[in-house]
Amino acid sequence: MMPDELHEYLDTNPDIIVNEVDYLKKVTNLLKTVDARILTNYIVWRYTSAWSLQLGSRYDDILQDFLRVLIGKEVKSPRWKDCSATASSHMGDAASALYARKYFNTKDKKAVLDMIKDLHDAFREMVSENDWMDEQTKKIAIEKSKAMQSLIGYPDFVLSDKKLDDYYKLVRRLDDVFWQLKLEQGDTYASMAQKTTKWAQNYWFRKLIEPVDRTEFEFSSSTVNAFYAPPKNAI
Repeated sequence: MMPDELHEYLDTNPDIIVNEVDYLKKVTNLLKTVDARILTNYIVWRYTSAWSLQLGSRYDDILQDFLRVLIGKEVKSPRWKDCSATASSHMGDAASALYARKYFNTKDKKAVLDMIKDLHDAFREMVSENDWMDEQTKKIAIEKSKAMQSLIGYPDFVLSDKKLDDYYKLVRRLDDVFWQLKLEQGDTYASMAQKTTKWAQNYWFRKLIEPVDRTEFEFSSSTVNAFYAPPKNAI
């Protein structure tokens, strides 16, 4: 499932952060006590459930029957909403390009960036003038403010068709051969979902062995939210 480079990296015995060691120990012991047939049924159910939106109305009806028993009501969205959510999830940057080109413009983005710069300037001035922080703490706070990323609206490359095409082309396939995400007119909804899932899987696997890009957008342009991301020191 993983690119060859990732296997090579794991062969070097790198340090891996595991936050819930006790959980892994307990679930390992639990699995030893569960009948193999039950585990098989569970795995098949999880796989089927994950692809339920791509399996058509017959399977969706079965899922709704299950949810009606489980939680007492149906959880059914209009088909167009499911398709829109899938497109945004599987090809977020392509969806962002369509959204940004219609609803954003460079002037609006610049105005927001200027506003954030003013906030940073005011914050640093406030830190410098306060009398309850020592000088070393002030210095660190100001340095962190200067290092903060501002990820606003959309990544600039989505406004370029060529850069967007290159983004989806230059990704290695799991057998370590360059592979282009190629959606064709005759593809079914399910086959397109499979192709984009495979592309995304390989993309995120390779992230494990590449330098962290703090400027990368981890949300689509249609995300209606404003937040601070502590791990990236980004707003």
